[in-house]
Amino acid sequence: MVDAGLKRNINALEQVGWHIRPDAFKDLEWYGEDSASWNEIASSQILNTDIKRFGAASLPSDVNRSQDGTIQKTMVLQVTSIRDASKPIFRDLAAASSTVLRQRQLLLQLTDGTTCCKAVEYGHVEALSEDLPSLLIMLPIN
Repeated sequence: MVDAGLKRNINALEQVGWHIRPDAFKDLEWYGEDSASWNEIASSQILNTDIKRFGAASLPSDVNRSQDGTIQKTMVLQVTSIRDASKPIFRDLAAASSTVLRQRQLLLQLTDGTTCCKAVEYGHVEALSEDLPSLLIMLPIN
């Protein structure tokens, strides 16, 4: 059973996009602390942890079959892979395209710790790069 203070903390974190399993809170320092800074402290700890260790399912179970592909709530997801789909795979195509100025199109593999989905970068996001390991991103609702 989840106590009232913990439930309040979980709800506060969900408001800003974090979806955390109640059993994962025991690993966080300041567990049960009822202070304004608790969410800030918990968020900084969570940022340095693999989301698979604490993430509660926040993506719809049918996200990969969805027709519109929109997210209905703010959520933080972990990027498990990034690939530039505009880069040629074959060596001969790479030589031909090196003289052509191209716009990148990143394909991202995302997880909430339970469910995985794919996403496409429609507009250039400067903070995204193929070289980034295990990045956490926040997807705001539209």
